[in-house]
Amino acid sequence: MEYTLIIFGLFILCWTYFKTIPYRNSKSWKETEGTILISEEKTFQRPEIYVSIEYIYPKISYQYTAGNKVYKSNKVTFEKENIMENTNTNNKLWLSCSVNQKVPIYFNPEKNSESVIIRNLLPKRKSHYHSLFISGLLCIIVGATLLGLKA
Repeated sequence: MEYTLIIFGLFILCWTYFKTIPYRNSKSWKETEGTILISEEKTFQRPEIYVSIEYIYPKISYQYTAGNKVYKSNKVTFEKENIMENTNTNNKLWLSCSVNQKVPIYFNPEKNSESVIIRNLLPKRKSHYHSLFISGLLCIIVGATLLGLKA
């Protein structure tokens, strides 16, 4: 059981590390000005055990210029999909953006076609990764402690 806890903790730490790589790498990305082409949202209900949660799928399309070339993208964040839980506290960036509005775009200087509007972790997602990281550390510590007690 001790080894299982240690291995599970290492797995959680590695998974968290690899999931946050794009956010860390984007710190060196360049900022440019882009133009919103489409800004709308779609919602859908996802049934959970006792409640149905409404999620938002923002649809933003934008264009920007990098290296004297115009690029188009619809990637808002580094998440697999731009899905966010619909709460009143959400800062709905995409609803405050109107067509032809100028917004900051962050693009990869090594591959200009890679870009996002939000390059930082959203607060809810950040706390999610922090919790996973701490859980992984606790599993390793408990596993190592139990292993030490057996010796």
